[in-house]
Amino acid sequence: SVHWVMAETGLDLSKLSQLGGHSRRRTHRVPDKPDGSPVPIGFSIMKKLGDKIGSPEFADSITVRTGSRVTKLLTAEAEGRTVVTGVEIANGESEMAEEILASRVIITTGGFANDHSATSLLKEFKPELEKTPTTNGDWATGDGIKLARSVGAALVDMDKVQLHPTGMIHPKKPSDRTKFLGPEALRGSGGVLLNNNGERFCNELGLRSE
Repeated sequence: SVHWVMAETGLDLSKLSQLGGHSRRRTHRVPDKPDGSPVPIGFSIMKKLGDKIGSPEFADSITVRTGSRVTKLLTAEAEGRTVVTGVEIANGESEMAEEILASRVIITTGGFANDHSATSLLKEFKPELEKTPTTNGDWATGDGIKLARSVGAALVDMDKVQLHPTGMIHPKKPSDRTKFLGPEALRGSGGVLLNNNGERFCNELGLRSE
């Protein structure tokens, strides 16, 4: 996958880093900027892939729709089982419904760690974390999972919610339920964790099993 991304986008992922929780150098990253500051890897990959998808090469085969919300999975019965045949979407502020038929539907809507709705998956599967702050954005409400479940998809490992060790607190908004993620890259680049007394209290690159 790494070699495919490099070949398709021209992105240099040659830097191999050991980040927090890792036992070996196994994270591919873009080489640092000339001043030594790291390059945001997720944004870099998405930007390169976005530029490629939006190029004339894919104008006739890929359509990107923004401002649309999937409201329903379309289904049909085939050979005694339910088959997904497309999606129903609501467009923009008008919420006008539209059906898009497809031979395959891939759901990539993210998790549910910021789901505090009446049908909260977090409350259902991991209630002890319901009041725990999250580094997930407002979008992480499990909508895609709920859509799949509504047509009979089986859910697995829903109680396996990761707790990240470094969520950064906004000094002006200490009680915010959503925190800024302090990624493993901070510790991989030499960052240290200090307590209120300015004392280092752990091995920042410690294994996840420790």
